[in-house]
Amino acid sequence: MVAGLPDVGKSTLCRMLVNWAARLGRTPILVDLDVGQNQISIPGTIAAMVVRRPASVDEGFRIDMPLVFHYGYKTPGENIGLYNEIVSSMAMYVNIRSENVEKSLISGVVVNTCGYIRQEGYESFKHVAKAFDVDIIIVLDSEWLATKLISDLPSVKVITLPKSGGVVPKDAAKDKFRENKIREYFYGPRNNICPHVFTIDFNDVKVYKIGAPQIPDSCLPAGMILKNPYNKIMPIAPSPTLVHHVLAVSSSSDPEQLLAKNLLGFVVVQHVDPDKRSLTLLSPQPNVKNRLLIMSDVLFVDLK
Repeated sequence: MVAGLPDVGKSTLCRMLVNWAARLGRTPILVDLDVGQNQISIPGTIAAMVVRRPASVDEGFRIDMPLVFHYGYKTPGENIGLYNEIVSSMAMYVNIRSENVEKSLISGVVVNTCGYIRQEGYESFKHVAKAFDVDIIIVLDSEWLATKLISDLPSVKVITLPKSGGVVPKDAAKDKFRENKIREYFYGPRNNICPHVFTIDFNDVKVYKIGAPQIPDSCLPAGMILKNPYNKIMPIAPSPTLVHHVLAVSSSSDPEQLLAKNLLGFVVVQHVDPDKRSLTLLSPQPNVKNRLLIMSDVLFVDLK
């Protein structure tokens, strides 16, 4: 598991580790829990993949059948309860794969994390370490985090490393990275894929949203205690407010299982016609494989 502050080179280190393993003939599993800048899937998700060959300089990893779970926000702090729950679901699948496939078991798992390390973020780090049964944590550029983890997880070996000298803050580039990642999903890394645009009736799909940010106590009536509905599955009526939102296509046939099931892919709402009761969707496929769609707070404006 690789942890640390934002913009210290966590993703780069994870990529180096699995590349080295792949060059030795191993097939490690790369897990990316960074919902803002995921290197396997699009923003608003967590993902895992088996690395069978090193990443190319131009196009990165050849992503073949990744395991992807919906989160729907750009940072863990927007719904930390939901984030921890999908991390547990991901860990269960990855642990089963590791136990049942001998080559994956001996090749190891590399887990990339978000740079959210304070308060709830730190508790989430501990949750990740326990869920994936981590035995080594590499901490980049944070003595505070390393000291806390050594104290709280005595059975885990903690290694501290300075951040790479070539790493620079990229706050201004994060939105562009997210946009490019989504565009690459639909159009390919070299604009060599032609996505489909089609119209579908409201009655042919069901749109849901999972969870909601916790309401601050200061916004509640005095003495009122409201349980955080972080994993509540809420139906969404199609309306023009969906335009430009990314919708995840679930593999589940049961709305109650949306949290536990992985994703098949993504579509983007390009237009909503309330009069005709129809949605116009941008999709890699000419139709959606499953009619249960999950709304994300992540937006994509297709200007092509």
